[in-house]
Amino acid sequence: KKDDGMAPDCLNGTKACVSGHQSVLLAIGMVDAEKTTAKQLGAILADAKRHPKLRGAAAEALNLMNATDALPAMLAAAKTPFLKPAKEKDDPPELDQDKAGLAAGAVTQYGRLVDTDQTAALDALAKGLPKEIADTDVAVAFQNALARAELAKECKKDAACYGKALGDMAKEMDTLEAAKNGKDDLEKVKLDIRKARAAARAEKAAFMLGRMGRDALPVLAKNIAYKDSAARIGVMFALSRVANKGDAEILKAIQAQIDIDKTKDKASQGLADEMKITHAIIAGH
Repeated sequence: KKDDGMAPDCLNGTKACVSGHQSVLLAIGMVDAEKTTAKQLGAILADAKRHPKLRGAAAEALNLMNATDALPAMLAAAKTPFLKPAKEKDDPPELDQDKAGLAAGAVTQYGRLVDTDQTAALDALAKGLPKEIADTDVAVAFQNALARAELAKECKKDAACYGKALGDMAKEMDTLEAAKNGKDDLEKVKLDIRKARAAARAEKAAFMLGRMGRDALPVLAKNIAYKDSAARIGVMFALSRVANKGDAEILKAIQAQIDIDKTKDKASQGLADEMKITHAIIAGH
């Protein structure tokens, strides 16, 4: 079916669009806990003829369904070359935004999904990035993927370890935010990068807990009000996988946090909307 959201004026930013195909891929990842579509999604991810945005959406869906067989394809996509030759002899190379987005997205999903020690592979990737992108969001994505993998190496299958990581990273993010007071813009950027790394570890902890079944429920329950938005969404996703309609206290706690967040700023209201989805999924299990 034709995807109007992938039309040229959408892809070049002239028009704000939503890709129906990307939305479908992500929806599949949310609902296909049995991984029945993992092979097809893996084929999309590995297909260099597909648009990078669709390949990136397939990678995200594969993480959501915990399809670890797709890890090699994710790593291969993370190695996608994304620098275009300079137009003039003395000009720096140009960044292909779509391919850079694929590489950054694929390595992010790889870091979220990996459940064995793959730190050496990610460290090599991060160190091998072109020097021209050292200070870009793409480089940060690779460093954050490494941070996620490091946590998997440390905690393995230990729910208590991941629970401790959630607590430790919350404290670290608060400390780093407080440290920005009185700092110049450059120092604030450096602190924000460290804060993003801590957030990546917290998010990773949430994803891993969602793969550990009901044993992880007590740890997740303690983090329903997690301050960092990415980690909170990770906690909500994990709860949607391990909780059910019989968990009345979980449903009550989620609703209570929704009621708090919906009265705050737009970011908090967005989190409340995400939590409403989680509440509905759990109530329907």
